[in-house]
Amino acid sequence: MPAPISFIGRLLSLAKAPRKKEDSFLEERRDLLDQKSKEKQKKEGERGDRDISKEREKREKEVKMRDEVERMNPEEKRGEEKRRGEGGEEENVRDVVEADEKRMKESEEMKKDILSEREQSYKIPYGGLFSYVSCPHYLAEILVYIHLVLLVPTLPIIEDPCVVSRDLQDVLSKSSSSSYSLHINIVHRTNNLTDSLLSPY
Repeated sequence: MPAPISFIGRLLSLAKAPRKKEDSFLEERRDLLDQKSKEKQKKEGERGDRDISKEREKREKEVKMRDEVERMNPEEKRGEEKRRGEGGEEENVRDVVEADEKRMKESEEMKKDILSEREQSYKIPYGGLFSYVSCPHYLAEILVYIHLVLLVPTLPIIEDPCVVSRDLQDVLSKSSSSSYSLHINIVHRTNNLTDSLLSPY
């Protein structure tokens, strides 16, 4: 009787051994699945962060474009809003750039106009070639030669500079009605004759 019992015990021990291997295999399989699940969650989290970053950049771009539109004049603003409804985002960006270029061009043209006006009438402390000079508070001599005027101060310059423009007729009319002395020597190029005009003091 003892022999069969030990034989049965051996059989039981052999039966338990494969079950241990099976248990360890299941545990390894479970660990592997857990690891893959964690990696998947990590990738999904990174993808979510990228999506959030893209969404944030998109919102910031929209806010910037909205600010550009707010700074436009009413007509440009209405046109921009209409194009924003019709076109895509790239068209809106291109329109904003074109509007900036248009404003810069208009600004350049305005500067040219201002400089042109200053050429027509500006201030100068000493002589130069001009077609009209009005120098209050001191005596000045104007020599006209080939439709130009050379201003030669004959008294010390004071704080008030000369106002210069291009119309010689204004000189003659103002010099005859002004309250200061202005001596004009008109030099004729053809015969070199000199006429003098002295305005009332």
